[in-house]
Amino acid sequence: MKTKVLAIVAVLGAAVASQAQVLYSTGFESFANGALNGQGGWLTDPGYDVVSGFAQSGNKSVKFDTGPASGSNWGWWDPFSYNPVTAANKILTSTVWIHYNEDNSAANSFFGLDMYSPAVTRVALAQISSAGAVSGNVGTGSITTFAGLTANKNQWNRLDVTLNYTSGRMSVALNGVTSSTTISLASVATTVIDDVDLVSRATGFEVGHFDNLSIQAVPEPGTMAALGLGAAALLRRRKK
Repeated sequence: MKTKVLAIVAVLGAAVASQAQVLYSTGFESFANGALNGQGGWLTDPGYDVVSGFAQSGNKSVKFDTGPASGSNWGWWDPFSYNPVTAANKILTSTVWIHYNEDNSAANSFFGLDMYSPAVTRVALAQISSAGAVSGNVGTGSITTFAGLTANKNQWNRLDVTLNYTSGRMSVALNGVTSSTTISLASVATTVIDDVDLVSRATGFEVGHFDNLSIQAVPEPGTMAALGLGAAALLRRRKK
């Protein structure tokens, strides 16, 4: 009986996990060293290169060098399409690891994720500044600072950006800590997203790295709870 119960738990666990839809995920391990532009469907502004020997995990990451590419620059991959109106999963979560080096005291650099519609209109932005602050906006709204989050230079920082179309709010987490600050999604509530860009804005000779980019559409907590109750009920019936 114990074996049967464990098998049921495993099947239900797989069913719950399958509810999340992975739209894109890469650690850049299969990419050739050199310009990211043109590899694996990626298009980039100048400055983005795949490098070996420096990574959050594995061996490769994408390096952005502000020396030859000062200003605002993007790298994007957009063969997916997420429609918040028709999507079964109403929560879109994008994750990336960022490592940045801010040794220029006059620098004003930012590294983050920038989400766009097929019409190339911004849906949402979240970015880490040279001072470690995390800020962002939705649509054409003003830039907001996410309270309680501070990144560490010369270290890997995990940035999570969540667009919850059920609650109608955007939230941001850094290194596992979720900010109490959220932003309304009202202005982009029905906007399709077809790319989540790596974004870099810089004025000096700083270097940033990106690794382990993941974009997922996940179910609402209520859906997960319902699956959990179903699992518990099935286990009770098995025990009788």
